[in-house]
Amino acid sequence: MSLLRKLEIGFGAATAVLAGGVTIVALRMHYEITVRLQEEFPLLEDLLLGTVRFMLPGLLVALGSYIHAAKDSAGVGRAVLILGTVVLSVMFVVNVFLSLAFRQADLLFWLNVLLPLLAIATSVISLLVRSER
Repeated sequence: MSLLRKLEIGFGAATAVLAGGVTIVALRMHYEITVRLQEEFPLLEDLLLGTVRFMLPGLLVALGSYIHAAKDSAGVGRAVLILGTVVLSVMFVVNVFLSLAFRQADLLFWLNVLLPLLAIATSVISLLVRSER
């Protein structure tokens, strides 16, 4: 296995791990807000939202990079990888507009910046692996 393939799998795994971290940070921040406002914390709804918004696209990137690099199924792996990257990039654009509207650049914002950047880096590496063959 070449260095580029190892990098592709590593970046894909890092994207999935970071997606889990973003979900945990978002849950913690929402929990702190609900405690301050003395409201009930909707754990199940927040877990579902975090899973759909962050974890699922992050896992798509990780799964796509693994299928592309290790299983040598270029078409399917790259398609799954690109799909996850597009979803994370669209969510990034939405988050940027929301952050600009509320004028905040906190930890969650910077993690949301890093998440699509890792996905894009994984996609670029998968294209470099293609040209290596």
